[in-house]
Amino acid sequence: QTCALPISTDGKAQYLISGSKLTHYPADDSSVVLKPSVRSYSDTRSPMTLQAKRARITKDQYELHFYEDVKLERPQTRGSEALQIESDYMLALPDQDIVKTDRKVTIRLGNAKLVGTGMVADNVRHQLTLQSKVTGFYESPR
Repeated sequence: QTCALPISTDGKAQYLISGSKLTHYPADDSSVVLKPSVRSYSDTRSPMTLQAKRARITKDQYELHFYEDVKLERPQTRGSEALQIESDYMLALPDQDIVKTDRKVTIRLGNAKLVGTGMVADNVRHQLTLQSKVTGFYESPR
């Protein structure tokens, strides 16, 4: 069984969360989604998908906390290479179009691989920042 929850910042769905099970907690008006998959939709930006084993959504849908085997992916499009980011925790802020973590991340962009601790992915500015302990590897295309 799949559940789906649209998240909108201006009245139209910009994110769609689906998962295998949704549990709502009336005490704090939060929800937990098992096997969440969040897809972003925008007329001006590339679509992105965020998946994990579990997510917690705050009552106002301002914060989406993703836990365990978290993967953020953007497919290859004209003018940009495929992007894959992995961590054990990420925080999505839909109103700001930002995904961030204070934990270790592995980033793959085309033939490049970066590993670091702490990351901010700002989809509005098309900026990805690693905050510390960064190492990288780049293999030129053949």
